[in-house]
Amino acid sequence: MSFPVTFVHTSDIHLGKAFTQLGVKGAEQRAQLRATFEKVVDQTIEWHAAFLVIAGDLFDIPDPAPVEVATAKRAFARLNEVGCAVVLVPGTHDYFGQGTVYTDRSLFGGNVYIFHEETSFVFSDHDITFYGKANTSERSNESPLAGLARKQGTRFHVALAHGSARDKDHGDRMSSSLYYPFDTREIEKLAMDYVALGHWHGLMEITPTVWYSGSPEPLTLTQTRSGYINKVLLEEGKPTVVHRERVGRRSFDRVTIDLTGVADVDFVRPRILEGASQDLIREVLVKGASKVGLSFDAEALEKELESSFFRLTIRDTSHFVADELTDAQYPEELAIGQFVKIMKERVAKAAEDEKHLEEQALKIGIALLQGKKLF
Repeated sequence: MSFPVTFVHTSDIHLGKAFTQLGVKGAEQRAQLRATFEKVVDQTIEWHAAFLVIAGDLFDIPDPAPVEVATAKRAFARLNEVGCAVVLVPGTHDYFGQGTVYTDRSLFGGNVYIFHEETSFVFSDHDITFYGKANTSERSNESPLAGLARKQGTRFHVALAHGSARDKDHGDRMSSSLYYPFDTREIEKLAMDYVALGHWHGLMEITPTVWYSGSPEPLTLTQTRSGYINKVLLEEGKPTVVHRERVGRRSFDRVTIDLTGVADVDFVRPRILEGASQDLIREVLVKGASKVGLSFDAEALEKELESSFFRLTIRDTSHFVADELTDAQYPEELAIGQFVKIMKERVAKAAEDEKHLEEQALKIGIALLQGKKLF
């Protein structure tokens, strides 16, 4: 009778990612990727897992900087001290090839098993076989499951794959043919106890035993469902048990503020700040038909409040109907009336992609001429 086997499934850590969109905070998020990967290892050790399974893209490029390689070596050495093996398949960013980080098999230590030409690793002491095929380029239309076949000899069978799943019920809607596409029916034919997937950066269950773990930390400014790892328990005669554990520090959310019917600009600020955190990446969308006198400078407000978040962006798409501004409201003999007349003409002549900017200029100008605060 086989003993239960516990392993941790992670993927898409992307050590060394530049994060150029974060500006000065890019280095901070790169450091956080390293810290979170160490946390993944901490959790693996705490759970007494026999294996750490990495389904591709441990690194962001195939020849990462020494600091990123050192992070991985240090982490894998810690796992070696407690008898935990690492099973890793090269992905689309850290693919296997001559001169890449995975060329030297001895680089990461004897407890690290990286798929090169071979397609399976057998661990007799745990009665388990792992299957996988190294990605050898950034893009390919070849399935990462092609050629894999379940073998006899062990009780448990686990496959690793890094690519885009094509769901049998939804066709290409779920996949990209450029990044190692595969059909979920291929997975069914393999008859695995668990399939550890990588490439998609958000946690996703394809079936109860087929999962994308997602990246442990957000890799883009609009990424949801990242920050997790899967703890997997295999036990003879029982269904595979998958436990999702949050390990990521930072998260993303989106807040929508509708200005329709709102009379006071002070309505906006507290809604932006609700739930603010130094580890939160927040995108705010301001929309709706706003009153003419309700004006704020989205760029200035973003700058004022950004210190309350790791990253804050405010996008104002609210609008109003310039034609509703009458001469009775803004007589032409007054400066404000002349301004409204000129700006209404500009709005009317503006191209569709410029109309919103002209409307915003009209709203802000009216508020300033009336002595109102913008935010």
